[in-house]
Amino acid sequence: MRKSPEERFWAKVRKSENPIGCWEWIAGKNFGGYGTFRVGNRTVPAHRWAYEHLVGTIPPELECDHLCRVRCCVNPAHIELVTSRENTLRGVGLAAQNARQTTCKNGHPLVDGPKQRGCPQCRAEYKRTWEAANRENRSAQWRAGYVARRKNRSDSEATV
Repeated sequence: MRKSPEERFWAKVRKSENPIGCWEWIAGKNFGGYGTFRVGNRTVPAHRWAYEHLVGTIPPELECDHLCRVRCCVNPAHIELVTSRENTLRGVGLAAQNARQTTCKNGHPLVDGPKQRGCPQCRAEYKRTWEAANRENRSAQWRAGYVARRKNRSDSEATV
């Protein structure tokens, strides 16, 4: 006789005795280390299946955040539903590290702009340095364009 999904699920969980209280998923895991569980003809994340069966449905705009930081944990008490942005910022990845950064590499405060975050002092200094280094080149380009425009204008006047 075929086992129910609940029986199959709990056979793949080891409830640890440690103080954290994680329920470790001991079956298949994906490349990120999260447990995977096959239900019917689809594979679902094991922690989501546990949350939905023990707590309730997960709204589509929210994600599960492992508060214990153990990816193979399926204990719903260790899962908080948060937005994708909040989940990313709570992590340890590059986006989270940059979001926590308050100063540039030179110690100036970072400022939130309409499209990006950055250091106005360093940006202004970079622009000044770039313009000084390229001033002669830009002047030569402008002169070349000016001469070409004058030549085109005089050629067109001569043919009229």
